[in-house]
Amino acid sequence: MDIEYITHASLLLRAENFSLLTDPCYFLEPFFATNLFHFPPRKLTPEMFGKLDYVYSSHIHVDHSHPETLRQLKNQVDTVLLPAKRPDLEKRYRDIGYDKIILLQNGETLKLNDSVEVTSYWDDPVDTILLVKIKDKVILHQNDCQLTPKTLSKIADKFHINYAFLLYTNFANYQPILLYASPEVISRQVAEDEEKFLQYQIDLIRILKPEKIIPYSMTLSYCQLDHLHLNGFERMTPTIFINKLLAHLPQAKHWILQPGDIINLELDMVKFAQKQNFWGETLQDYLQNITEYVQAENIPTFNFGNAEKEREKVVSYLQGRLAAKVPAIFINQIIALEVMGNHHNIVYTMDFKNSKVSVNNLPLTDISNEYLVKLSIPASIVEQLIFHNFDESLIDFILYSNRVSLKVNSNKDLSIKAKFGLLIKTLLFIFDNRDDDKE
Repeated sequence: MDIEYITHASLLLRAENFSLLTDPCYFLEPFFATNLFHFPPRKLTPEMFGKLDYVYSSHIHVDHSHPETLRQLKNQVDTVLLPAKRPDLEKRYRDIGYDKIILLQNGETLKLNDSVEVTSYWDDPVDTILLVKIKDKVILHQNDCQLTPKTLSKIADKFHINYAFLLYTNFANYQPILLYASPEVISRQVAEDEEKFLQYQIDLIRILKPEKIIPYSMTLSYCQLDHLHLNGFERMTPTIFINKLLAHLPQAKHWILQPGDIINLELDMVKFAQKQNFWGETLQDYLQNITEYVQAENIPTFNFGNAEKEREKVVSYLQGRLAAKVPAIFINQIIALEVMGNHHNIVYTMDFKNSKVSVNNLPLTDISNEYLVKLSIPASIVEQLIFHNFDESLIDFILYSNRVSLKVNSNKDLSIKAKFGLLIKTLLFIFDNRDDDKE
C-alpha cells in the first residue's frame, strides 16, 4: 500500500487490486505550457500511470479536473468518483467520454472493495475533501477545501486520520488579481491572508488530530523570466508552512514531499524521488531555485502568436457575438479587443449600438471615453478560444496566465474586485459562443 505524490493536488493511492488517482492536471495545452508549469518539476506521461481503477476530482476548477489531462488518461481509467450535486463537473467528464461515474453523497461512506472505503465531505457547492480508508489506514485529501468546524468535528468523530494532506498556502486566490494591484498591495494582502489561513489550518489540525501532516497542492507556477516574481508575494511554501505550524504545534509530525515521492503505508516511510530540495528553506530559496531551473531548461518564450492570422474570420466571429444576447452592461457600449501578436497588435472594436465590428492596426495607447473597456489578449489564446471548441476551464488558465489585461473607461471608478469581475464577464461574453450553436 502506498501513496505517490504526483504533483499539485494529485495523489495516486495504490493497494492490492486497487488504484485511485485524485485531481488530475498535468498535460497543459501548448499555449499555456510556455507560461505555466508545475514546480518542483516532474516530467509526466500518461503511460506512467498504467491502468487506473478510479479517478476522483474534488471540484470543477481546471487545476483539479483539467480537460486535456482527462482526455489523455481516458482509456486508462475504469471508474470516475465525483462529489454529487455538481452537474458541471459531471458534464465535463461525460463530454470527454467517461460514462462510468459514481456520485458520492455528502458524508456517506462508499465501499469500493473489501479493504477500501471512500467518503467525501463539503460545506459549499464547489469544493470537497476526500477521505480514503485502506485497511486500517485513513488518508485525508484536503485539496482547496476549507470545511466548517462543525463538519470537521463530524469527521473527527468518525475517523482516526493517519495521513493528512493539507493545503499549505491560500495564494491561489490572489494570482488572477495580480493583474490589477501593485506589488506592495498584493504582498501586504497575501501576508495578512496567509496568517488567517495558517490559523484555520491549525484549528483544523487540532480538531482532526492527524498522525502525520503533509503539506501539498499549489505547484502550478509561472515559468517565464518576466513572470517569475509572481511566484512570490509573501506566500508560504511547504517549508515555511511547517515551520510556522511547529511554532504553534511543536509536537506535530510531518513530511515535506516533492512530486514523485512515495509513502509506504505499511512501513510508514517515504521514498524520496529527488535529491534536490526545490522548496528550499525560505521563499527566497524557492524563487532562486525556480529561476535557476527555468534558465537551465531553456523554456521557450511565451508565444503571443500572429495577430494577422484569420483576421476576416475574427471579424466574422465578433460580428456574430454582436447578434447574440448582450449583457446589460454592454448595451449601447463599445468594446475594444486588442489582439497581441509577437510582432504587432490588431485592435477590433465591437460597437453594440450600431452592431458593427471594425479593425484598427494602430494600438490604443489609452482608452478614450467612447470605449467601455479594452481587453488585451494574446493572439495564440484568441485562436484557441475562437477556432476550437470552447471550454470554460480555459478561462481559469487565461486568468492565471497573467497575459490578459482589461483597461476600463476612466469615468468608471471600479474596485480591483469589480474590475476582475468585469474582466471575466468580458471574456465569457466574447469567447463563450456555446449558446449560439444551439440557436
